[in-house]
Amino acid sequence: MASKNGTNGSNGHGNQFELAAATLSGDLRDAFLTMMKQQKKPWEKLSEHEQRNVASGIATSCHEIVMKAVELVRSEARPRVACRIEKLTIDDKGTKMTIGGVMPTDPAIMDVAHMQGRRVLIIEADHRDFVGERAPFKPQPDQRTLDEAADQA
Repeated sequence: MASKNGTNGSNGHGNQFELAAATLSGDLRDAFLTMMKQQKKPWEKLSEHEQRNVASGIATSCHEIVMKAVELVRSEARPRVACRIEKLTIDDKGTKMTIGGVMPTDPAIMDVAHMQGRRVLIIEADHRDFVGERAPFKPQPDQRTLDEAADQA
């Protein structure tokens, strides 16, 4: 992402969100509120299969949001490009690095072009350190006991 103030994203389920360091908490809230507003039925009325689909969409959104948030926070809104280090050569003349994973049409590559000859900071932006969970999602089974049905009536 080339944005200096924030980053845009989509979770592949039609949910668009924008993140910025100064408004990160509110941006996360807005992303989840958007998902909630898109729900057609209350949770209790969803089948187990529908609950799994909703949970999957939320998990995908969370994963995407965390990826974008980690990139944003670690870069502190500086010009940046997400890439892979393809090759690193260290010899008596110095160090040379080749990057990959950036499309030539990506606007972020222009940020890299402007960085030539300047001192830069290379940091790891791997989001995998931040995508854990306390426990796996457990949907409510479709078949409820008579006691459970009576409690909800």
